[in-house]
Amino acid sequence: MTENSTQPVPAHDDEIDLVELFRALWAGKWWILASTMLAAVLAVFYALSLPDKYSASALVAPVSEGGSGGLSALASQYGGLASMAGVNIGGGDASKRQIALETLKSRRFLMDFIERHDLKVPLLASDGWDMERGEWRVDKTRYEAQTAQWLDPDTGENTLPPSDLKAMKVFSEMMSVSEDTKSGMVTISIESRSPQASQQWVDWLIRDLNEYLKRREMEDTRRNVAYLEEQLERTNIAGMRQVFFSLIEEQTKMLMLAELDPEYAFQVVDPPVVPEERSAPKRSLVVVLAVLLGGMLSTFGVLVAYAVRQRKTG
Repeated sequence: MTENSTQPVPAHDDEIDLVELFRALWAGKWWILASTMLAAVLAVFYALSLPDKYSASALVAPVSEGGSGGLSALASQYGGLASMAGVNIGGGDASKRQIALETLKSRRFLMDFIERHDLKVPLLASDGWDMERGEWRVDKTRYEAQTAQWLDPDTGENTLPPSDLKAMKVFSEMMSVSEDTKSGMVTISIESRSPQASQQWVDWLIRDLNEYLKRREMEDTRRNVAYLEEQLERTNIAGMRQVFFSLIEEQTKMLMLAELDPEYAFQVVDPPVVPEERSAPKRSLVVVLAVLLGGMLSTFGVLVAYAVRQRKTG
């Protein structure tokens, strides 16, 4: 007859004793509280030191290239002959929209935009926006407004203006462009220390982009018309002359429509307005995250100290 006997389960040294952990945390509660409070105070001072920023945005719709009439019909009818003649008579709406978006973010366009509106001082020599006066506060160690001279902040001596590329990089960080793939709508935003500047710069961006693309398209169209007229004079084939006449007519229509349309690439659906509330920084969020981080780190420190003491006594 086998006698059943219960054997005691041996305790493992590495098992976690929740009661001991709670006691360790309770013993270090003042350290955790003090560390968390210190993190909160430092976070408050840090959050208050951050400058206010304001964001303005506009909702725009890409303008189509002409749909089913005119040039698109000729593209399907005479596309091969036009290509042989060396003339491009049409692209898709998607290509025009993509070109507009890429142009908006391109170095050439943005550097020209900054130069045209004289934005280097606000971008690179400003230390904030004066709400009462409605103007930029210029950093006198970097720029002398009376003489329009840039200064070296280390020596105070006159120096060359910052490069266009540097100004463009700063502006690019302030600008955001997002596209809704379902509706095709595009949102253009600028976040700046000035609520007035953020609204004005978005408005300028849309206006200048439309003007820039329209001017480039008109130049291409004029070159096409001049080339077609030249080819028309050189050929006596009736069929080709009809093709050239049709192409010249449609290119001329495009030129006239482009001249009359100020919203060549983007049509404004919701224009930018001067923001009344700041978009950044989220000071309360900074403080909350700092408190959580301080609490977790101090708690972790107390547990590590407890584990070290246990290992030494064990």
